[in-house]
Amino acid sequence: MDSLTVSTRSIRNLDPEPRHRARSESGAANPIGPGARRNDLDRGGRGFAGGGGQEESIGDRAGSGGSNGHGGLSTKKWEEDHRRMSPMLISTIIPTLNEDARVADTIARLRLQPGEWELIVVDGGSADATIDRAERAGADHVLSAPRGRGTQMNAGAAMARGEVLLFLHADVHLPSNAHRTIQDTLAARKGSIPPIAGCFVTRTVPDGPCSALARTSFRLADFRSRFTRLPYGDQGLFLRRESFRAAGGFADLPLMEDIELSRRLARMGEIRRTNASVRVSARRFQAAPIRALLAMRTFPLAFRLGVPAELLHRLYGQAR
Repeated sequence: MDSLTVSTRSIRNLDPEPRHRARSESGAANPIGPGARRNDLDRGGRGFAGGGGQEESIGDRAGSGGSNGHGGLSTKKWEEDHRRMSPMLISTIIPTLNEDARVADTIARLRLQPGEWELIVVDGGSADATIDRAERAGADHVLSAPRGRGTQMNAGAAMARGEVLLFLHADVHLPSNAHRTIQDTLAARKGSIPPIAGCFVTRTVPDGPCSALARTSFRLADFRSRFTRLPYGDQGLFLRRESFRAAGGFADLPLMEDIELSRRLARMGEIRRTNASVRVSARRFQAAPIRALLAMRTFPLAFRLGVPAELLHRLYGQAR
């Protein structure tokens, strides 16, 4: 595929006040690409001009009591109050490949989460009904990109308008009140600087009957997620958009793109783990428990020692 194909749809029937979506004069949703200027939106992802108008800012409503237009507040105080009052828009980027059995449920669960969300599905060439089901389920944007999670997630990040990016696999479900958890995790704590990124711990659950070997394998994976410095992709990595750009995004690798980015982020700052857990499907452990266990235990070390990701991908033997 030589170019990125983008399909967007309106979710007016699902979100009665989609404030983070730009509107044309006809009322249709207009995608705003990665070239959108930073002053086109505030830190909450709102304030896009649409239909020739401009959404009123907090400063405009504050009155004209000061020459700075902030109702007599100092600029610094007004900016602090504005950030606190404005909802943070989190752009959730979901790479897919033949996920028609799961993608609609994942989107529906995200729609039930409180907070401001932008949902972006990036498909890598599915042969099933993934794209159609993602659109019908209410994704804000459905994109097609060359196959490979790193490539797909980079494409989604380029489309995203949120202050924070969350990378989520199609078989992973967030904990309740995830928006607040993400916002709190990325905030500075007393006496420390904010982390560069954050992630969840995992709670893997079987899809139907499960062998003892498979159950042992995914329990070890869950245990690892509670102690590792370098999160895997199924832990739901999240970070500010500026941090993602500063890190250079995902490398174009067929495997280990999550570990490779985590290594670069860890050199830039702290990757803070939350105590909240995401619910992960155990399907890969159930399908091939020995292969999944060996990959989990040996591939990261082999990659750090210089084994090419392409070779590890061939040994892994699964399309993704």
